[in-house]
Amino acid sequence: MSSPFASKPVLTYFNLPNIGRGEVVRLFFAEAQIEYNDIRVPYGEWAAHKGDVAKLNPYGALPVLQLGDKILTQHVPILRYLSKKLGKYGGSNDDEAFAIDQITDVYIDWRASWVTTLGGDKTAHAEKIPRFYAAFEGFLAQSGKGPFLLGDQVSYAEPCLYQAVHNDGNLTNAEFAAKFPRLYTLVKAFGARPQVAKYLEARKKNEQN
Repeated sequence: MSSPFASKPVLTYFNLPNIGRGEVVRLFFAEAQIEYNDIRVPYGEWAAHKGDVAKLNPYGALPVLQLGDKILTQHVPILRYLSKKLGKYGGSNDDEAFAIDQITDVYIDWRASWVTTLGGDKTAHAEKIPRFYAAFEGFLAQSGKGPFLLGDQVSYAEPCLYQAVHNDGNLTNAEFAAKFPRLYTLVKAFGARPQVAKYLEARKKNEQN
């Protein structure tokens, strides 16, 4: 992989094996074949790093992406910015850009709900999953033929939706796949993208070590 940027991007996020906002950015980098430095902060050491992160991000949260002297924060805006810089993944017109914004806005709501499961109680989020997936399914149906949101063109919505289904533990859930076929077609197709599949395989091996 090579980087289209003047300097190699530096992504700072928690050392979480396969979940979290930063993982969505890593999936995007895999798809776009962009080399980057991956700084992983051990979750137990967050207190020691929080002050430094607050200097980079007024919200005091990760991920943070450094592009030379430019600091990018908040993972969906990061994806949107990178897409514009690359000239792809963000849609080729206003209607396609809106379709991406629309579905990722629901994904952000999904993410806020999913985070509550980290406290141990997964019931409340589990009850909301059908509503989120139904919204994804409906927006995908509006966009026309797949396998992706923009037909054959991958957007920055795909890593968001893939990671949502993955984090819910539903990648191989036949019941959900039957109920939300358009969503599962997208997830399967994105996970099979050559560079994404390569990254996912490496991620799986890291989880086992």
